[in-house]
Amino acid sequence: MEVQPDIPVPDTSEVCAGLPNGTGNWVYEDTTCICVNGGATSCTNTNGAAVDPNMICIVIHGGPTWTTATQNCSCNDDGSPNCVNTPTPYEQCVADHNGSATWSDPDKTCTCELDGSITCVDIPVPDTSDVCAGLPNGTGNWVYEDTTCICVNGGATSCTNTNGAAVDPNMICIVIHGGPTWTTATQNCSCNDDGSPNCVNF
Repeated sequence: MEVQPDIPVPDTSEVCAGLPNGTGNWVYEDTTCICVNGGATSCTNTNGAAVDPNMICIVIHGGPTWTTATQNCSCNDDGSPNCVNTPTPYEQCVADHNGSATWSDPDKTCTCELDGSITCVDIPVPDTSDVCAGLPNGTGNWVYEDTTCICVNGGATSCTNTNGAAVDPNMICIVIHGGPTWTTATQNCSCNDDGSPNCVNF
């Protein structure tokens, strides 16, 4: 004989609480719930079969989901309500951007502010003059590993990697100079955030 799992007792407390002393029958369409002391002891439909607790929750709340002043709610399988606090504008912004508070597209970097607004700043054009100058007429493609820069008249108009995303200008400077710092005969140099070299005399 196959054992059938128990059907969870539906949460009808909101309905039963509206009856005198929380006791009596609550009837909706073909469903009748017997309420005792504010809770339903059983719910059946007109053919005597038990009612899906989730369906009772949906009936009580006018649908499978609903919103209060501070929460978003839905019905659990056992008929109980499942409510979570409404996200703040900042939390919603992060959720809208794959769980990240910062993200980049090919030409800018964006951040979720605490008020939920978005601030974007342009990614600076990388200084690739050292590389582009080595190409005939400073024009052509400079390729290094997964990075390609399009050079025109001695400067790069754009640099992207194999997935099409913009390349961090500082990283291009590091690649050009073989590291984040280097030394010439008279200077110590490092890479600025915008990809330009920063050199000081010894």
